Amino acid sequence: MKILILGLPRSGTTSLIKGIQKQKYHAIIEPFNGGLQNAVEREYPLDDFDVHNNLVVKSIINQKPINYSGHWHDFNLEFIPLFDKLIFLDRRDFDSHYSSVVNLWYRISRDETTMQAWADEDVPLDFIKGYELGGGKDKLYKEKESFRQLLSKIGQSDNIIYYEDLYGSDRDKSLQIINDLNLKDIDSIKLNEYLDPSNKLYRGNKRQLL
Repeated sequence: MKILILGLPRSGTTSLIKGIQKQKYHAIIEPFNGGLQNAVEREYPLDDFDVHNNLVVKSIINQKPINYSGHWHDFNLEFIPLFDKLIFLDRRDFDSHYSSVVNLWYRISRDETTMQAWADEDVPLDFIKGYELGGGKDKLYKEKESFRQLLSKIGQSDNIIYYEDLYGSDRDKSLQIINDLNLKDIDSIKLNEYLDPSNKLYRGNKRQLL
């Protein structure tokens, strides 16, 4: 089975692909992100499709191959049909999402790993103000809207999975979400346990997964 995880930055895509990878899946993380730490941008089409039967790809909105001249929407309209299962991720709480994105870009600006424990107070106030003055909040609003426009084009507007539900304290609810995906060769209970926020720590004591 071939699975695509497509979502906003900081919506839980990384933890999800790693959880699926644990179940003997070949994982490709952001193949079209040339700026990803310790990664080399991949050429399209991906050769892995011909090599691996169990394949999971994680991509973030706006990403497209370097040799693709069209809009990222157009690329995904071509890319999405290659997969058997589609998982779309976003966050419901805008303020929490925005804080996580600010932290992401602060870490990137310092050439630090983005996969580490963090708290709001770690980010200097001048960076927070500068990021907002540079249009950071408006950018996130627009990305969310653009994501929904893409999903509307493919009739998937109602199929967004929210971070708060997949990684929340109600693990029965998250298990039901995973079961509803009908990933036939994935052990839903094991995946749900892997995604349990008590197992990961990114934001102080609030345990955010990426």
